[in-house]
Amino acid sequence: MREISRQEARVKKAVLFAPYDIAELELMIPYMQAIQDLLPNVKVILRSRSFCENVWNSAYVKQMLKPLESAKNFFIDDSWQIQAQSYLDSFLFVCGKTTSKYSFPFLSLAPSLVLFTKEQVLDERLGKCLDTLSTKAFIKVVKAFQKEQRQWTENIVRYREGNLYHFGKASEYLAEYILHNFFKIDFKKEVGISSKV
Repeated sequence: MREISRQEARVKKAVLFAPYDIAELELMIPYMQAIQDLLPNVKVILRSRSFCENVWNSAYVKQMLKPLESAKNFFIDDSWQIQAQSYLDSFLFVCGKTTSKYSFPFLSLAPSLVLFTKEQVLDERLGKCLDTLSTKAFIKVVKAFQKEQRQWTENIVRYREGNLYHFGKASEYLAEYILHNFFKIDFKKEVGISSKV
């Protein structure tokens, strides 16, 4: 296994919540409030879907979020594409139905915590799947993830290296494959450079 870089090993201080819909948001609000109250040094980042669903801009949602917004450690990421900084800062991705639970660990080298499911829908080397928790139990789980950041990073890197091929270079390999196999062009020979950085 390759050495973990300093950037990958840095201590992260945020939990990223990504509710799929308003029903999941309602269920996650107490968890976000618990972090604000009991873990004030942990940032809470809410991934809003207001960019594609108008209901997120409703008075109902704004009223729900009002108590959270007054805290210094609460941020909303409502950009079209999730901000890279939201991934980089987060040691945990709390979600339900969203498919981002599968990509988050590989992109951030931090685990996903999938809530509201009785099934194991995520490989246990990439995170945990739990049904509804009390806020006390949730805080205990968050503290464990926070404490075990380094181990999670190492495990996810090991998993990624062993199971994902051409990670981060898929387009490059696909282009070379098409040029070579369909057009019989050797990119390196014809152009005189390697496409690899």
